[in-house]
Formats: sequence, structure tokens, C-alpha cells
Amino acid sequence: MSEVLGSKIDVEVTELKNTVTVSEDRLTAYVSLLGAQGPPGSSIISGEGDPTFDIGVEGDLYIDTLNPPKFWGPKEADDWPAAPFFSFQSNRRFEYTQASPSSSWTVIHDLGGFPSVSVVDSAKTQVIGEVTYIDDETVQIEFEQPFSGYAYLT
Repeated sequence: MSEVLGSKIDVEVTELKNTVTVSEDRLTAYVSLLGAQGPPGSSIISGEGDPTFDIGVEGDLYIDTLNPPKFWGPKEADDWPAAPFFSFQSNRRFEYTQASPSSSWTVIHDLGGFPSVSVVDSAKTQVIGEVTYIDDETVQIEFEQPFSGYAYLT
């Protein structure tokens, strides 16, 4: 359709999915071309615990919000990777008190893994012992002499 009104010309063309609008008084043209819908983009999903197969689609990333947070992905066609690609280090600390003198301390903690261990006696002097990690929640510390004190796990 074309229409002349004085010095103004308006042209509008519409074909299926393509639209062109021209207005002489503005000297601008707006063209929009619409194509087929593309595949959905990747998303970042969060939840508590490791991701399960039914969460997300290929290309998505997942954040496990439990402490310490872990980042998984990208999801592959059949499942999430076997391990996260990044984990924050925990800033948690566990303090154990050995009230009665002993040369063998068993420390049960909730930090998981193999934390660093520092030991001080009741006078707050550092003591070196032999540390054995029994499992992800148990540390055994052996000393030459029995004493009472504190173990700090980080």
C-alpha cells in the first residue's frame, strides 16, 4: 500500500513474517525479520545436593547450595558430569576439647573430608602429634605423652 499526502509518503509492506515500515518525515526504516524458533539457551539451576538426571537440559549449569557450594556442568545429553568442576573451600571450623589427659585423641567432626589439624595443650602451647584420618568424619591423633587441650580442625 502506498499513499501520498502532501510531502509525506508512508509505505508499509507485510509478507508472512517480514515487516518493513518507511515514513518519509522521519527518514528511518524499521525492518524486522522473524525466523524459526531456535533451541532454548542454557540455564543456571540451583538446589540442595548433587544434581539428578531429571534436573535441567543439555548445556545447563547447576549450583549445589549446600555448604560448601559446588558447581556442576555443563549437563551432557545423558547426564551431569561425575564430579563438580568447582567447589568453594569450607570456611567452617571444628573445635574439639580433650578434658582429661590422654595420649590418644579421637576427634569426630562434621566437616567432611580430611581437614587440617592444629593441637594446643591446656596452656595454649602448640603440640605436634601423629594424625590419622580414619574416615571423612573421624581423626585419630597420637602423642608421646598424655595431656589435655584442644584440637582445631579447618
